[in-house]
Amino acid sequence: MNIKATSLFCMIALLSVTTTAFAGAYGEEEQAEEIPSPAPPARATEVQESITESEPVMREFAGFVTDAETSRGFWIELGSMYASETDFGTDVDLVNTFLHVSYGQEMWEVGALLPYVYLHDDVFGSDDGLGDVSAWGKVMPVRTDVFDLGAGLVATFPTGSNSFSTDEYGFEPFVTAAVAMGPASLRGSFGYVTSTGDSNDALDTEVAVLAPLGERIVLRGEVLWYHGLDADVDPVTFAPGFDVRFPVGDGMELLLRPTGGVGITEEAPDWQLGLSIALAQTNS
Repeated sequence: MNIKATSLFCMIALLSVTTTAFAGAYGEEEQAEEIPSPAPPARATEVQESITESEPVMREFAGFVTDAETSRGFWIELGSMYASETDFGTDVDLVNTFLHVSYGQEMWEVGALLPYVYLHDDVFGSDDGLGDVSAWGKVMPVRTDVFDLGAGLVATFPTGSNSFSTDEYGFEPFVTAAVAMGPASLRGSFGYVTSTGDSNDALDTEVAVLAPLGERIVLRGEVLWYHGLDADVDPVTFAPGFDVRFPVGDGMELLLRPTGGVGITEEAPDWQLGLSIALAQTNS
C-alpha cells in the first residue's frame, strides 16, 4: 500500500405532553353533557415524557473512542464511511464499514471496534478485508457541571487480513476533556500512538463542538489531526454531521448519524460521506 493510501486509511480508521381535561357544567338549567376527550395511550405518554426529560445523547462520531462523554449503559453502532482522494492523477477510494459496542457509566467506559475495509487504488488495484480489532477503556475521575477530565487507553490487535493489518500490537494512551458552554459542549482529546514494531509513532489530536437543536437533533463538528512523527503523513480533516434521535422504549434510543468530511491538508481524503445507526441507552 502506498503512502497516500496509508494516510487515507489512517484517517478513516481513527476515522446522538400534552394533557387533556374535561369538566361537567352545573347550574339551574339543564345543559348538554360534555363528552371527555380520550386520554392519550399510557405507553405513548411515557415515551414522550422520557424523551422530554432525558438529556440528549451527545457523542462524537470520528472521535467516539476518545470522547469525554461515556456510554450510560450499552451503545451498539453499525456504520460505513466512504472517502475519496485524487492526487497526481491517481484516484484512491476507501470504504470503512465498522461495528463497535461499548458499555459504561458516568465515570467509565469500555468498548471494542471491528472494521471491514475496501480499498481501490488506480495503480495497485482493489483489495478488501478485516482491519485490526481495537479495544479501549477510559475513566473520567473529574465530572462537574462545567468541566470533565479523564484518560484512557486504546489497544489494537493484529487480527486484520491482507493489507489492512500492521502485524503489530498498537497502543494509544490519551487524555480527554470537555467544557460545557450552555447546552453545547466543547471537547478535545490528545493521544500518543505507538506500537511494538517498526511503525512510526504519531500524535492523535481531536477537537469537537456538539450542540442540541431542539429535543431530537444534535449537531456535530469535529477537527481531526493525525501527525506522524517520522513519516511524511500529516492529515487534518473537518468532519461535520448531526444525530437524529428516536425513542424506541423505556430508556432506549435509536440514533441516525449522517456524517461528512473535508480534507484540510493534502494527506487527508479530499472528501468523505457516511452514515451509521446506533442503539443506545439514554442518560435518564
